[in-house]
Amino acid sequence: MGEKITTGVKMKITDEQHKEIISKLRTHGEGLWLQISSQIHYDGGEVHFWFLISKPDNIKKIISIFLDASMIYIRESNETEWWCSFIEKADGNEIWWATLDDDEIRNWSEDWEIDADPMMTPIQSPDVFD
Repeated sequence: MGEKITTGVKMKITDEQHKEIISKLRTHGEGLWLQISSQIHYDGGEVHFWFLISKPDNIKKIISIFLDASMIYIRESNETEWWCSFIEKADGNEIWWATLDDDEIRNWSEDWEIDADPMMTPIQSPDVFD
């Protein structure tokens, strides 16, 4: 498999919530042991985060770590609708390991199972890290 997983998070927020999230990311991000780079785009109503994460051997583990680290923001944002996907790029393909909606993210549990046969599509366009 490839060497990176790109995950995108999209949510609707206010200007003030945007400032608070950026502040918290700067404050708490140092404690994460995953190598994460991020790109943030904010259009005044919706913010998009992209994270480039070094891939461990266990895809389920990376999803669990990412969501556990994100829960501080998710739980504080009751009115925010979350969506998150985990996409690996390898050998000219995108491997869609998981796409989670707001309900799945908020009710995350270690018992959750990833798709044993993930969807694979040819890379259509570069992501923010290409």
